[in-house]
Amino acid sequence: MMFSDRLAAMRRRDDRGASLVLALIFITVIAVAIAAVLSLADANLRATVALRKQATESAGAEAAAQIAIDKLRHSSYVSGSACFNGASTLTLDNAYRSPDGSALPAVVSCAPDSTTSFVSSLTRPGYALLTLPAANGTEAGIDIHVNGSGRVAIGGNAATQSFINNKGPLDVQGDFVAHTNGDCSTSAVTVTGVKTCNAASIPNIPVYSAPPLPDNVPVYTNASPKPCDKRIEFQPGLYPDLALLTGALNCNKAVVYDFRPGVYYFSYTGLWDIDQGTLIGGDDTPTGITAPAIPHACPDITGTASATRPLPDSGVTFVFGGRAQWTVSNGAQVELCGRWLDKATPPMAMYGLTASLSNSTGQSVPALTGCLTDPVTRCALFQTAQHSKSIAFYLWGLAYAPTAFIDLDERDSTLQYFEDGLIARAVNVFAPASAAVPTPFANLPSSVPGPAWAVVNLTVTVCPGKSTCTPATGTVRLKAKVGILDPTGVPATNGTRQAKVYTWSVQR
Repeated sequence: MMFSDRLAAMRRRDDRGASLVLALIFITVIAVAIAAVLSLADANLRATVALRKQATESAGAEAAAQIAIDKLRHSSYVSGSACFNGASTLTLDNAYRSPDGSALPAVVSCAPDSTTSFVSSLTRPGYALLTLPAANGTEAGIDIHVNGSGRVAIGGNAATQSFINNKGPLDVQGDFVAHTNGDCSTSAVTVTGVKTCNAASIPNIPVYSAPPLPDNVPVYTNASPKPCDKRIEFQPGLYPDLALLTGALNCNKAVVYDFRPGVYYFSYTGLWDIDQGTLIGGDDTPTGITAPAIPHACPDITGTASATRPLPDSGVTFVFGGRAQWTVSNGAQVELCGRWLDKATPPMAMYGLTASLSNSTGQSVPALTGCLTDPVTRCALFQTAQHSKSIAFYLWGLAYAPTAFIDLDERDSTLQYFEDGLIARAVNVFAPASAAVPTPFANLPSSVPGPAWAVVNLTVTVCPGKSTCTPATGTVRLKAKVGILDPTGVPATNGTRQAKVYTWSVQR
């Protein structure tokens, strides 16, 4: 065989081997492609099933949340964690059905949003006037002096833990309760409700904590006296020096004393006499150099005059400790708008300390002491000076001083009002002889209790494949923040309560 023939044969054999290799490569590529397509199809199928399951659970969660909101709108719920007829959870075994017809059980859990919720009616102290002397002592809790044809009134329920001395007529626009009879049973004390003159105890006595003393509270003393001007501004803080306060009020130029919103801690010793000008506490915007007309010079944040939600940084609370006293005299005008301490405490305009306050930076304010708390050698924490003409005094917010004595002289000026309740150890009122006081000196309005914002956090848990659901056995699929609004503070259980969804977040 010639060499050329052998070479041709070898080439033919090499071509046939290359074709086999190419065929194997082609088959492998096709197999890999088919496997990839099948794998992708399987992944897509699994994703579709998972998305359908998730969509079903989300739809069920949204249905459960809508049912829960409707339950709230038809309920009398206003506060606390028992949102659903006394329970904190609402179990819904048939709130939603999956496309295959099976039920999807769900449970809705409720938690109040304490930082946002506000229920004005629940913060009312229950008494327009409440006095708390020793139950079987000799100090009259309420002492009313009215000569001639004058009258004095209390705008709401009133009670005393001891007895009432009453010279002249007293009209109580509500119930009246006394532990010991005194003058309770006489015709001089008239009530629109029920009169109880020998009660074993006074029901529902509220107890309120003082505003906490923050660390590093600014301290104001006469070492840095206030500049004399037509308007003198004060900032929240600790006031241990009476000279600073009296010095400012002795400024002949001053027309307005503007106490900016916040908490003021007074721990001086002596009597702070507000004897000129106009003192405004708690206005949101700085007062000008012209004295504003009072009342209502500062905003109404207590719900007394209108159903208005309180602003978070409005109002003042005057906290008194030690031997600090204050009085209004000589034509001075005073108006304080109480400050909301928290969502469960009334707006507090004045607080008399029953226990000392302190903070971690070594600052402190002592409890009221001395004659301020002694029923025998008693002196008044707050008083209006005798026969002071043209004075005006308005507290829009609770005055709470359960160990202190309050002394009001209205013979030459009847514009002296505790508009959101007065709680003290004892109260004396010397009323004018010839005319009735125009409106109650201590008032707790019932006609306008104020608005209610019951804000709750709803968490919806679903339990697919189960007959019922609990928060521990399912998956959280939705979270929402919902407000139930009652403009008058009274829940309307007929479904007309307003509901507002603040947040709505489906959980994936």
